[in-house]
Amino acid sequence: MNYNNIKASETPRQSEIPIEILRLEGLSKRYGNIQAVNKLDLNINKGQVYGLLGPNGSGKTTTLGIILGILRQTSGNYYWFGKPSEATLYRRIGSLLERPNFYPYLSAVNNLQITALIRGVNNADIESVLHLVDLYPRRNHKVHTFSYGMKQRLALASVLLGEPEVLILDEPTNGLDPEGIFEIRNIIGNVASTGTTVLLASHLLDEVQKVCTHVAILHRGIKKFSGPVAELLSEEEILELSAKDLNTLESAIIKLPEYLSHKINNQTIELKVKGKSDAAKINHFLHQNGVSCSHISMHKHSLEQNFLELLQKSSS
Repeated sequence: MNYNNIKASETPRQSEIPIEILRLEGLSKRYGNIQAVNKLDLNINKGQVYGLLGPNGSGKTTTLGIILGILRQTSGNYYWFGKPSEATLYRRIGSLLERPNFYPYLSAVNNLQITALIRGVNNADIESVLHLVDLYPRRNHKVHTFSYGMKQRLALASVLLGEPEVLILDEPTNGLDPEGIFEIRNIIGNVASTGTTVLLASHLLDEVQKVCTHVAILHRGIKKFSGPVAELLSEEEILELSAKDLNTLESAIIKLPEYLSHKINNQTIELKVKGKSDAAKINHFLHQNGVSCSHISMHKHSLEQNFLELLQKSSS
């Protein structure tokens, strides 16, 4: 795989027939009275950028630890490349779970040479991975002169050695400034454009929305949603309605044939309807029922709104 010719604008290659990379079946992990992961089912296919999204304590890092063979599950199974876990399969996976440790008084190149030696992979692609993470101009500089963001990019370069088929990242932008976050996002997109499958854990909604093609939302070890990010974003359309008499408006919208549900947010009613929303049609219906709207607009739920609603439902 030649990383030098990757363009940030390229999108992950998807096969017409999905190729399964990872499957989780009823995966569970318990620590005493704490159920860290609870009967988790998941399917990840080749070329996907899959995000595990959830607040701290939702089971993301525990799940990654299990599928990398670091932790032992309490029950359930997982399969890499269609096979039960075995040591040889992990050679096809690059992972970054903790803050990396480098030799501070050695150069970036020297550190990557040592990493390649320890992992038993060819060091011929050191130059290309340094280009990919935009550290090639600093390749001969000692690591103690690097910023935190540069060290994080060097860590990504280290796990890309040996051209892994899968890249696993735990909170890859944690602690970075906005510029560093942007750089890491670009690198992940560039890696994914080669067909590499990426699995990342994050509590940052914006990160998942901008980087991932698919997402699983976890809360207290339980999966609340899994599927394409686009599906979660476009799942429902919301109408915002306002009128001088909010009580009359509320009574009228319940009579709509396509009515699903509503909630009052300050002086605005958020309305969910069946199928595609037609603001003009709904406004006409309300007018016929003696209600004049002072405001009517339509928007789709953001990932943040859907995420928070899923957490609220699971806590109720």
